[in-house]
Amino acid sequence: MNTDAVILCGGLGTRLQSVTGDTPKALVDLHGRPFMDILLEYLKIHGIRRVILCIGHQAQAIKDHYREHSLGLEIAFSREIEPLGTGGALKFSRPLIQSENFFVFNGDSFCNVNLSEVLDFHHRHHALATQVLVKFYGGGDVGTVVIDDEKRILQFHEKTKETFPDGTAAYMNTGVCCFSRAVFDFMPPEKKFSLECDLYPKIINEPFYGYPVDVAFWDVGTPHRLQQARQLLKESQSHENGF
Repeated sequence: MNTDAVILCGGLGTRLQSVTGDTPKALVDLHGRPFMDILLEYLKIHGIRRVILCIGHQAQAIKDHYREHSLGLEIAFSREIEPLGTGGALKFSRPLIQSENFFVFNGDSFCNVNLSEVLDFHHRHHALATQVLVKFYGGGDVGTVVIDDEKRILQFHEKTKETFPDGTAAYMNTGVCCFSRAVFDFMPPEKKFSLECDLYPKIINEPFYGYPVDVAFWDVGTPHRLQQARQLLKESQSHENGF
């Protein structure tokens, strides 16, 4: 697959520090393996060959690890000198992105979606952005999305506790998105900004699509979720590819 993957892994991880100390979220241990190794192996299985890691907090630890353990991937590093937010980090990595379309992943979550199918959907719909979604059941500090029958995104709500009426197609943002390079033309001029708050609402009227899936999705962003992820990974170790 001649498509780059950008992983946003420069956050401070403050919610995890009580259990992980100074270890960056990308390297948090899941049964003897850094979380990011699991994500990178998944990308490799799905045909990704080139990855850009957007790093900031504990950047050197991440660089040192993946210079020694590249897992057979070409890995480039986009290092932030100051926190830029999810949007700013992606914008800063632009010179390193070589493919016309590219995937973006959060560095603290995992969604076992077929990337070739997402990319095919993205191409067929001539999309500016295609966001991978899972069903939303209400509550929680997550980004929620409403789509229409053609899977166009109608509403995007970041970290909402809102519930939606019966019959409304409401989904949760997995943090996985396929972008066309043209998306950079819609980004604000500021260096620091959020994809979720400053870009996604701005492109609602553009070819912005959701791609709903019913697959495994988990994250390691809080101590409770980290424990859940460890349990889910333990239960899935007997499955093919370990996912």
